[in-house]
Amino acid sequence: YNEYKSYLSYEIENTEMLIEEVDYLKQWLVNQLQSISEADPGVLAKYVIALLKKDDDFNQETFIDQLEVFLEDATIPFVRSLHEVMQSKEYLPLPPKKKRVFTESPAKPDKLERKVSIESQSKVDSRDSRDGRLDSRDARLDNRDMRLDRDLRLDSRDSRLDSRDSRLDSRDLRLDSRDSRLDSRDSRLDSRDSRLDSRDLRLDSRDSRLPDQIVEIPD
Repeated sequence: YNEYKSYLSYEIENTEMLIEEVDYLKQWLVNQLQSISEADPGVLAKYVIALLKKDDDFNQETFIDQLEVFLEDATIPFVRSLHEVMQSKEYLPLPPKKKRVFTESPAKPDKLERKVSIESQSKVDSRDSRDGRLDSRDARLDNRDMRLDRDLRLDSRDSRLDSRDSRLDSRDLRLDSRDSRLDSRDSRLDSRDSRLDSRDLRLDSRDSRLPDQIVEIPD
């Protein structure tokens, strides 16, 4: 396992990942995660995308540490598959064939058109920045929800263990009670045997004190 993680560290940490068409990537992630994790695949996919945005270097330790609690044994194969897909962009749909379209050369924009274009681009940049902040907030909320889900699963497991321990304790109490009754019975039997032994000793002592009697039988 450690050798495999070292291999991933060499191959992944030296690659910069760029996310194109997040919706297509999310769909690919959902398809992969729904068969290897009990967590909600949509929420977990958004969490993976948030990790990609946060860590441009695709740090191996970060991804394995963050996803291992949800994917368990499937963590390393998933991280490797994700790395390969991010390199090859296989999650993107095939582009349609381009058709040749002959158009007239556009006229050069005047100063007013250039100003409007700059303002429009500024609005787009502002909207993208706001969307980025919203995505970051959603990722934090999703991360918190997944931690809560994990805590709930752990609480449920602890409850089952406590119930099992309670049953075992009850069984031990019943066994202790039975052993106590057996000990009491053995004590009574020992007492009875002791009384019988004492009686036998008294009888033996009495017999030893009686003189020998010879009974003569007449002719």
